[in-house]
Amino acid sequence: MKKKSLRAVVLDNDETTGAYRLLICLLSVIHRITETTLDEFLYFLEQLAEWMVTNHLFRPGLEILLETLYRLREHNRIDAIIMYTNQSESFIKTTLPLINSPPQCIAYMMTHLSKKRIFDRILARKSDVVILKRFERILEEFPDAPKDIRQIVFVDDLATPTFITANTIEKEYISPSSWYPIKPYKHILSSSEFMDCIQHCFTEIKISERQIEICMANYFISESEENQTDFKKDTDLVELSEFLIRHF
Repeated sequence: MKKKSLRAVVLDNDETTGAYRLLICLLSVIHRITETTLDEFLYFLEQLAEWMVTNHLFRPGLEILLETLYRLREHNRIDAIIMYTNQSESFIKTTLPLINSPPQCIAYMMTHLSKKRIFDRILARKSDVVILKRFERILEEFPDAPKDIRQIVFVDDLATPTFITANTIEKEYISPSSWYPIKPYKHILSSSEFMDCIQHCFTEIKISERQIEICMANYFISESEENQTDFKKDTDLVELSEFLIRHF
């Protein structure tokens, strides 16, 4: 019997489904608060997820996209929903496992928002070396699938054959829709919005003024207000949802 081609939607994280610099800065502070319990940390992620939707750090239309992906999988129109990101899992070791992995935190927050498990696989960077993303790495997760990427849609703000390679895939098993480029989503908080996040999300975890200062400095020193996305006009995830419904 001929093996079936993998039908999958692959999502990048930063600048594709949201602007996640804030989360990473917050995690770098929380992993130093050793008395934090797992329940407190998960509650923090849930509060942060809701705050990020309201304050546009999750990209507009995300909830529509997550519902679309879930329905496609439930109705057997796709086989897998995959997160593939160059975000690192290299935070300092701690008793709270999710703190080591921003991608796992983002997946947890998306599950909280949609009330459903979304991702079947999470592929993240395992070292300090950033390498090009590869379709081959996706297929390695599904060894029974042939080297055929015509039914894989890789959504990324850098979704081109130069940045997401398919070097060992024969041309007849590649489709233009294998690469789905999306405009980079950039949204920078104001200092007052930053403080509102702290006050809203740190109700269970106690964070000191010094830790807030460090976190704020790390956030704003690396962010620029240039080329921000107009979130009121951004419809890219809604358009992606419509494309996926047609495609699959």
